[in-house]
Amino acid sequence: MQITLVSCPNGMGHFKRLLNLALYLKKKKINLVCTQKQKKKFRNIKNSNIRLRPILKEINLKSNPFPKLLKLYNKDFTNYDFVKNSDIIISDNIINKSFYKKNFFMLSNFFWSEVDSVYSQSKKKYLKIENTFIKKNFFFTNRYFCTKKADKYGKKLNFVNDNFQQKNFSSFNRKNILVYLGSNEKINKNFYLSLKRLNYVIFTNNEKLIKIGCKRFDFSIKSFSKLKYIFAKAGLGSITDSIKHKVPLIVLRNKKNLEYENNLKKILKYNIGSYIEKDISLTNFQKQIDFIDKKRYSKFLKSFDRFKFNGSENIKKFIKIYEK
Repeated sequence: MQITLVSCPNGMGHFKRLLNLALYLKKKKINLVCTQKQKKKFRNIKNSNIRLRPILKEINLKSNPFPKLLKLYNKDFTNYDFVKNSDIIISDNIINKSFYKKNFFMLSNFFWSEVDSVYSQSKKKYLKIENTFIKKNFFFTNRYFCTKKADKYGKKLNFVNDNFQQKNFSSFNRKNILVYLGSNEKINKNFYLSLKRLNYVIFTNNEKLIKIGCKRFDFSIKSFSKLKYIFAKAGLGSITDSIKHKVPLIVLRNKKNLEYENNLKKILKYNIGSYIEKDISLTNFQKQIDFIDKKRYSKFLKSFDRFKFNGSENIKKFIKIYEK
């Protein structure tokens, strides 16, 4: 059986979720369609069964996404033999006319029409495609962090990841914070410089912050176990890492991003973190740290116990139906 996974070509979260699924499925032939940037970030994958296919162009879907999504919808994937010969295609938030076949499924926590409030002719066209997809195709959605539309029509799964979740955690004396933000995030440099005044060691994935003295984070299980907080946007990638390793979140709020706003509501509902507004300062950041500490840090850690990570196993069982 040949399986093709197609990542949304925007950022790393969608790609990472599909990569986790590919590693979990352990099939002989798995194609993972991605961008060059996504491939470069995870080029050290030691799994000969997974073939990265960087045939997508990086797309910024943070503003006016619908013309870009329509263009992506019309891309002809049948030009690629590995797509044409695939028994199953699973995409992450991507709808494409080439995928309208019996064995096509999608992973989606939200639909674009829900999380982008701009109304245009392009949105109207894309909404029509989206509604047709919902009626004709099958998709999986995260039971904890999905939007209303995805919750109503999707098949509910737990996190699509491996089954691992930190069982034990260190004492409250952990003194590390992970600043988990992309290089394009526009935040006053003085805020980053002033982070050093905190009684914490600051780790990061951001090259700009590494240049001014923050430590590079290696994303190992051991390193996550030493974190006390993760400071990040409310994307599902950082939320998954937070829940998986039982580290409370301090979210950088973005009211304009309706997907992030939906996720932030769930973060507060499940009591796994707090947030600060866009006009951040070290004082406000320290207030949120104090807020979680004073609310009894152990209660936040206990909140993580409700989450499960068997979504990949459920997809694996579902795929077995087609292994005939």
